[in-house]
Amino acid sequence: MATIKDYYNQGFFDNFGNKNEPIEIKEFLEKEKEFLKKYLKPNSKVLEIGCGEGRLLEQIAKNHALVYGIDFAENMIRKAKRKLNTYENTNVFHMDAQNLLFIDNFFDYSLCMCSSFSNMPGIEERVVQEMTRVTKPGGEILIHVLSSKVKSIHEELYRSMGLTNIVTKGNVTRTAEGIISRRFSEEDLHKIMKTTQLKYEITKICDIGYLVIGKK
Repeated sequence: MATIKDYYNQGFFDNFGNKNEPIEIKEFLEKEKEFLKKYLKPNSKVLEIGCGEGRLLEQIAKNHALVYGIDFAENMIRKAKRKLNTYENTNVFHMDAQNLLFIDNFFDYSLCMCSSFSNMPGIEERVVQEMTRVTKPGGEILIHVLSSKVKSIHEELYRSMGLTNIVTKGNVTRTAEGIISRRFSEEDLHKIMKTTQLKYEITKICDIGYLVIGKK
């Protein structure tokens, strides 16, 4: 059975392209870029979990001292390295978000954006704990996820991509090719964040998502 890692490594998304993203998803992604540009303090040390091909890292690298990105898919990391090869302050690594190979208390910000958290069913609590571990006291973790409002959007998107055997159970949609997309409620996020010692808030920067800001 195909896994989410197979999906990204085999390049199914490559044949689709960002230009075909639904308008709601484009807005979700643009809103988070706008938010981060204003919110992150300049010259910070920043980690992005699930950096993909470097969509956000390129923007972050222009304003911050040291930027790291990690992703579980080697194909995504190869793309990110090509995209970011002119930024000397930026490094990307093939790494498991459940076992970050960084020292404790290193980053000012640990991010999981672009709804990457949606591709981590069953390991979300462990990932948040690792993000917390590598973030400095006084630092923050930020997680941006899609809400249940995008259920039909997800299903239509996957059909348009030619993906098969699309099955939705509750807030999770899967396909035969390995894609897994989880949508979150506020209750889901509270349950995950209560496994940490962080003070946190859940807010919105667009209509179809939730932004979690945890302060260490």
